[in-house]
Amino acid sequence: MKVLFIGGGNMGAAIAAGALSQSLVEPTDLTFVERNDERRTWLVSEYGALTTPSLEDVSLDDTDLVVIAVKPQHKDPVFDELKLKLNAESKCVVVSVMAGITLAQMESGLGGYGKLIRSMPNMPAQIREGVTVFTASKGVNEVEKSRASSLFSAVGVSFEVSDEKLLDAAVAMAGSGPGFLFYIVEHFLKISEELGFEPNQARDVVFHTLSGALNQWKQLNVAPADLRARVTSKGGTTEAGIGVFEKGGLGELLQQGVQAAYDRSIELSKD
Repeated sequence: MKVLFIGGGNMGAAIAAGALSQSLVEPTDLTFVERNDERRTWLVSEYGALTTPSLEDVSLDDTDLVVIAVKPQHKDPVFDELKLKLNAESKCVVVSVMAGITLAQMESGLGGYGKLIRSMPNMPAQIREGVTVFTASKGVNEVEKSRASSLFSAVGVSFEVSDEKLLDAAVAMAGSGPGFLFYIVEHFLKISEELGFEPNQARDVVFHTLSGALNQWKQLNVAPADLRARVTSKGGTTEAGIGVFEKGGLGELLQQGVQAAYDRSIELSKD
């Protein structure tokens, strides 16, 4: 599988590293279009990949996937350069990992090209613990979808959705979710220190409390509400804390926060 990455930043590099680790590709199967000289040097030394500062000298004849891994605000010049390389005979699938960029925007920007995938990998993909949700245009066949899925699965778990609206939900939940969790962790750390733990002790207590609870949920495969009931004794400490959360409307606030992220994703798509 030949993969061209437009953009050699954190996400593009993470996906490449995952693909190499799973033996999906060889180093010479990877090409990065990256304008920064130092970054190109690093990509060569780290992955043995081919690099170039511009699309101008790149041929797409034997390329299977073109992964656009630049910031959304940089999409227009990328589209302008890439569409000059694409035509009715092109066989590559263009994959976007840019948040908020719709299939319709991709198709318009690429001059009507029809082999497109829109995806939303999240930050933990950088440590191969990510979640990637993707959707494909009608011009992408099952073999091509499988190639893209295998690339995303190399950095975590991935799944396809048929309704593109779910990509905005993925942005809100999987994309923003780590940020929401870290916000909660910040407050757990703060209160742990206020209760008397040293900073390094607070870190261990909070980290292992959360990771242990999540691993138990994964291993037991039961509803979180059931696990919560198991740790919530009548008149006990957990019940006292949850009572405060419910009185303050924490659950509703979390829902409102995710909804706000979802609404913003839709706004950015329209912009």
